[in-house]
Amino acid sequence: MSNNDFKPFSNIYGISGTSYLIQLGMIHNKWAIILLKAKDVLDYHIFKDVDVDKLPERDRIVNWILYAIPFDINPQHIIKTVSILMKEADKNKEKKKILPSKEDCIKAKETLKRIKEAELKRPMNLGGVIEGKPHQAVTEKLRNILIETIENLERVITVLQKLVQENFLNP
Repeated sequence: MSNNDFKPFSNIYGISGTSYLIQLGMIHNKWAIILLKAKDVLDYHIFKDVDVDKLPERDRIVNWILYAIPFDINPQHIIKTVSILMKEADKNKEKKKILPSKEDCIKAKETLKRIKEAELKRPMNLGGVIEGKPHQAVTEKLRNILIETIENLERVITVLQKLVQENFLNP
């Protein structure tokens, strides 16, 4: 089994009292369970006789785990972990993305409503420059603000020049 073949439908869960981990998923559209230790896959089992739409029986999974692990474990620990694993796999199985058939795609494309060019509301092509009255109004306001700012700066400069002259003449 390569890592590309296995499609997980659950998270990896640890079996309490051991350092072993299990995960439920599919290999080539058949339900499978893998037994891991750390990140290494020790063993796996494919449930070939189980329908894709149904999960394998909990007892079969528990029995396989008891057989695959080389020492005695309390089956209750495994049963609890497998129950959680199966609930999650069942939930994720429902979320599995189903691709539509080619015929459905063709029908959907035919039924799409075609919008006439006259009905499309697109912005006017302005050639990269804003034209028209809104632009002229903004330009005039900006010009007036700049003129007013320049006049204020000229007044401030005049006042500063007078202050500098007075301080130099009357130390």
